[in-house]
Amino acid sequence: MPSYSVISFMVLWASLSLASLSTRELLECRANLTAAIKNDTTFLGKVRQSDYIFTGKIKELRQEGQLLHARVKRAIKGALNVTVDLAVNDTCGSYIRRGYTGIFMARRGAGKIVMHFGPVPLTLANLDRLNAAVRGESLRM
Repeated sequence: MPSYSVISFMVLWASLSLASLSTRELLECRANLTAAIKNDTTFLGKVRQSDYIFTGKIKELRQEGQLLHARVKRAIKGALNVTVDLAVNDTCGSYIRRGYTGIFMARRGAGKIVMHFGPVPLTLANLDRLNAAVRGESLRM
């Protein structure tokens, strides 16, 4: 029969292995997102497909992370209330945490608003590219 310390070690090792897997997936997700942001064609396509684009902060996650409640700081495209419920429809959506601040792009779905890209990290460079794309200007900065 294994001792308590052996069982504790096995539990710790398993949890660290899972943490490194999720960290690797998170880094891969962010790398893919960054590559999509820097690709003018992809980024313009995502902006054009969006009915709503806004900066905001996630206040609450609901339904096991499939729905998030966000506070809208600034609406860039589309008219939104001060708060919005977004259905998460993105592989990177599983890494969103309460308190995350970013740029959200969403479309109207069947009676709900669905996040279809991002969330994009909230940086001045990303805001400049986004504002240029919404205005139809060149994205080259």
